[in-house]
Amino acid sequence: MSDLWLALTRLYLSHIRGYYRVQGILDRLRRQRIPEEVYASPRKLNLGSSHRMLPSYINVDVMKERHPDIVSDVSRLDFAGDNEYDLVRASHILEHFSFDRIPCVLAEWRRVLKPGGYLIVCVPNYRVVAWAAILRPSGYNLVDKHFGSPWIHGLFALDLPPEFRHQIVFTRKSLVKLLNESGFNVVGVLHYRKEHPYTIGITDDSCTPFSLNVAAIKR
Repeated sequence: MSDLWLALTRLYLSHIRGYYRVQGILDRLRRQRIPEEVYASPRKLNLGSSHRMLPSYINVDVMKERHPDIVSDVSRLDFAGDNEYDLVRASHILEHFSFDRIPCVLAEWRRVLKPGGYLIVCVPNYRVVAWAAILRPSGYNLVDKHFGSPWIHGLFALDLPPEFRHQIVFTRKSLVKLLNESGFNVVGVLHYRKEHPYTIGITDDSCTPFSLNVAAIKR
């Protein structure tokens, strides 16, 4: 039911007068999942940084024209040693890999984390997107004048070149299962308005109700 509520909130409730005032009060009551000392560490990776470079992070992207700090395939972090980083952040990256490659990708991200280090994985929340498609079927059109980006783009990234499109969808249950099987203990789902990058004044695909943001600790 929480996924249905998120879809209803984004589509309808957020347009009600006074919504954001109430939301601000609720945000202040929510608990931040990642400790401040982890965010303060200089040993943080932002994988798949694209055009949104995060200050105090080492920004990594495969496309050199985006001018990241390090040009690298995020599935092979050859520049990084074992147990080197306190936090690895991967915002809307994992869905671009096929299901059979994901265990190896997660193993590589785990390798570079210190024991007890944090992994943040952000992916499209399939169930929220599916509810949105049911509640507003016009989102299946190529252009949704009410929202701007059709739901089907959120699932498969059809607006991107074929080599960058999504190859898998996630629910909270399936992502948690993958992380647990890959040597992590899941801390919980992050509320984006309590965590980076939103709290440092930068937004990316993780800063939306349609994003599933999960934090886990390396065992």
